[in-house]
Amino acid sequence: MSSSSSSEFYASKMPKTAEEAMAMIWDKPMEVREYEREQFRSLVEAGTPVSRAQLSNCYAWTQSKQSVTVVVWLQGSLEETHVEVTEPAHIKVQTEGYPAVIDGDFAYEIDPSQDMDSVAWERLDIICFKIFKKREERWERLFRDGTRGLRAADFPGTEWDDELTLFVEMPKFATRDDVFVDVDSTRLRIECAGCAPFERHFRWASSTATWCFGKGRVEVSIDGDLPTKLEYFKKNGEAASCREDADLQAQVPDYDAARRGMFVEEEDGMLTRIVAEMMAKMDYGERGLPTILSGVAQNMFSYIQRERDLYAFDDTPEASDPETIFDWWNNDQKHLDWCASVGREPPDDDDDDDDEPVVQVLDDDPPPELPLPPGGMLGTAPVKLETAAAPVPRALRRTPLTDYAWDSDNAGKSTVKLYLDFEDNDIRATFGETELTVTSRTQVFTAKLANPINPDASSFKRKKKGTVVLSLKKATPQQPWHSLIRADD
Repeated sequence: MSSSSSSEFYASKMPKTAEEAMAMIWDKPMEVREYEREQFRSLVEAGTPVSRAQLSNCYAWTQSKQSVTVVVWLQGSLEETHVEVTEPAHIKVQTEGYPAVIDGDFAYEIDPSQDMDSVAWERLDIICFKIFKKREERWERLFRDGTRGLRAADFPGTEWDDELTLFVEMPKFATRDDVFVDVDSTRLRIECAGCAPFERHFRWASSTATWCFGKGRVEVSIDGDLPTKLEYFKKNGEAASCREDADLQAQVPDYDAARRGMFVEEEDGMLTRIVAEMMAKMDYGERGLPTILSGVAQNMFSYIQRERDLYAFDDTPEASDPETIFDWWNNDQKHLDWCASVGREPPDDDDDDDDEPVVQVLDDDPPPELPLPPGGMLGTAPVKLETAAAPVPRALRRTPLTDYAWDSDNAGKSTVKLYLDFEDNDIRATFGETELTVTSRTQVFTAKLANPINPDASSFKRKKKGTVVLSLKKATPQQPWHSLIRADD
């Protein structure tokens, strides 16, 4: 099915109020259920990397010291679903008439002597399993062929900063030589000796990636054709309080939306991750990892307040364990175990092994074999991004461009964004330490900057209709910029 028809289908079913949205969750129309089940079949049959990334939306999981909870979306009723858990560590879940939604080996050993517990959320087409571990060890991934933290509702190994830098935790005693980063316009993969790889697919095509290793983590800054929001500015570039008070308006990156939806694998249209959050809350309570339930999970948790016992697992001995899951998770023993796994003695000190940032300008890959329609389990289609400006012919005369907008609220950010609107798309930029020139066929913007920048780490991107977004890398990252252009300019 095409992306446009999928968009139209979900748009026609879009709830208008919060009450309608909650009703849509708990009493999803059969027309929507059948549509999503057929999309599931199409994704399985496609068998591409993108379709496999989308299919990860069909499950989620969480863990404690002694057990793993697996949440699976079904393509039919419980009576039509077959579940097999076989030794040494294999699980298969399949609905009659559909391919198996899960069919693989767990990444770690399970304890076959303890009975598996299960709970059905029939109104959501979801079933939850509690499977007991053979050893009290931290699982980095659920399946042997999976990647680190994939679909884990409580995996604290990654976080975003206020802009778009992803921090991926590495073993405390790892060095730069242990880490390998592979990134292109559609995918990010991080490998570390002795660890499961981290891999995610970008929802929006990325054009630039900057990464470095240090302080026990890999930092990756991503830039590309991100979602935008409309903001209003004065002519001097300051933010206006409202549209009526503005001289200019500009589409600026919506970093909050980008963080929420950067990776295809994090889409949760089938609500498996939401249910995993709630199962962990009911199972572990305040002993769980100190994460706040997401907004949807909080609303759903309130909705089932009087029926929670129907959705919770039976009590287990781990409920009385005095050690919280957070304390167990952050125990330094895992770092010592990593040293043993790679045959290395822990160092006597904790010297950071920081390296210089690696900046990559990414080539556009061919579009995915299967597009990502917007809505439901299918997410949003990638947008191909032009990453190189076409050569600009010599112009006899260019009109000065004086209107601009910039990110005046940049305290704590290492990059300042500048927004310009040109009449055409043939644009190129020249960066100096304290000077900037941006030209099109007919216009030119020049500025003497009030603060120095790192020219080699600065970049620009062309948007539609002549809009340009420039990323000015501060020479002193911690220093806030109170003005963009020198007063004498």
